[in-house]
Amino acid sequence: MTFMPEQTGFTWTFKEFDQHARGVWWYVIAGVVVALAVLYSFATNNFLFTVIVVLVVLIIFARQFQSPADVTCEIAPTGIRVGNKQYSFNDLASFSIIERGDGARVLYVHEARGLRNILPLPLIDIEPESIKLFLMEFLDEDADHQYEPMWDWLMRTLRL
Repeated sequence: MTFMPEQTGFTWTFKEFDQHARGVWWYVIAGVVVALAVLYSFATNNFLFTVIVVLVVLIIFARQFQSPADVTCEIAPTGIRVGNKQYSFNDLASFSIIERGDGARVLYVHEARGLRNILPLPLIDIEPESIKLFLMEFLDEDADHQYEPMWDWLMRTLRL
């Protein structure tokens, strides 16, 4: 899809989260890490840490058996809609488009306020330059944000 001056926006669909293939060794290493964390929590009498570790393990395994939902993203002159959530351009500070280490391109929209300051939107079958030209009419491009956020990289690398 290329940007045309008369174009009024973009719409595409992406998966809610990446579902990673995990081999036997991933589960063995994860089990050892969890066992070491639980042993450490007992050795230091930090039972709250045990509860947190168990909850994280339950969330990861529950997510393993859940299929990611399709999320529709729309970018229009009125703002950005991701699923049922609407973001006005007044609530957004800037954007950047980054190519991840695996070759996928992601639009990162930086919120002006709030706890989650960066909204990642995978660009599926959309020309990044078209999105960039369209968004530059409403938002500043963050030239300093050139790399995938460390948290996203870590989650992808650890296949979480």
